[in-house]
Amino acid sequence: MPDNRGPYDDIINLPHHVAQWEKKLKRSSFAAQFRPFFPKGYKEVLAEVERTTEEREDLDDYVKAELDKRLGVVFAHVRERPEITVRYFLPDKTKPGGAYLDVTGRVVKFDPIRRAVIFENGTVVPAADIYGISGEIIDEYFPDGM
Repeated sequence: MPDNRGPYDDIINLPHHVAQWEKKLKRSSFAAQFRPFFPKGYKEVLAEVERTTEEREDLDDYVKAELDKRLGVVFAHVRERPEITVRYFLPDKTKPGGAYLDVTGRVVKFDPIRRAVIFENGTVVPAADIYGISGEIIDEYFPDGM
């Protein structure tokens, strides 16, 4: 008579061995091991990827000349600390592009080395990044606007 026994028949029906020092997981803990894993800082990386920037516009020569005239008026009256609003482009530090921002305040100085307008609150705006200037002092000299 042929032997129909398999190689593991002697152990196949033995009870499952569990080490004495291992505690059986609760059902809630057992399920927790299958939760998605988010490494530290992952959400910040996703937020940075989703953040959008604007492309910098190129100004034509007419607009650049007009802005230079307006800056000249502001600097001619800098001792009076004129209050103006400047629209400027702030390049992004990590991505191509940046954002257009508006700052309103009193001008206290023009830094000729950095070619920048310095406001009373400490904001420094490079002249090359300015896209628009408005204020009472500007309206006196340019009543038609820009």
